[in-house]
Amino acid sequence: MQAGFANELVKLNNKHRACQAIILHLVFKTRKEELDQLKSGLESLSVINFLKVSDGSLKYVFPLQSEAMVTKNDFLKVIETSVDSLEGDEKKAYDWFVQYVHEVANTVSAEAKDQPFSSLPTLAQLVQFVAGHPYLPSSRMNISFSAMVYPDADTCFFSLRLPTIYSSYDEFRKALNTAITCQHLGYGRG
Repeated sequence: MQAGFANELVKLNNKHRACQAIILHLVFKTRKEELDQLKSGLESLSVINFLKVSDGSLKYVFPLQSEAMVTKNDFLKVIETSVDSLEGDEKKAYDWFVQYVHEVANTVSAEAKDQPFSSLPTLAQLVQFVAGHPYLPSSRMNISFSAMVYPDADTCFFSLRLPTIYSSYDEFRKALNTAITCQHLGYGRG
């Protein structure tokens, strides 16, 4: 009833209208407060006015993941860091991460469907993990290091903490695979 499909039995001839009413209710009416907050924020930043006067800009402000085309070279440019200042485990973790980016970029599909959390992600999933959306920011990624099990991406500040506890690339790679595969959608940290 709340979905606006009241006093009518759902039958074969009206099932699509019933589904549409339910989806409309779930997506818009139950999230009205969140949508109003989003609209208010976009208005305060003048984004709505910008979108109204700038034809074609919508896809850059709210990109579809299918439209994003980030290349390996694009990604490598934003992770460049002063390698001269790195040494020991930090240099090893950075070099392994660069190797990992090359490997991910050259992989078309997951390497093992029966192991979804340890399979190699796509470059698009890696970008989504570190940036929070399918496009890379124009700024350089801030890469730091920590003695932790999994990498930690802070998408608000476009930064990534890489683990330094691993003694082999294979262990490092498995940790990245797990973190990226589990957290590439949304802004999840557990």
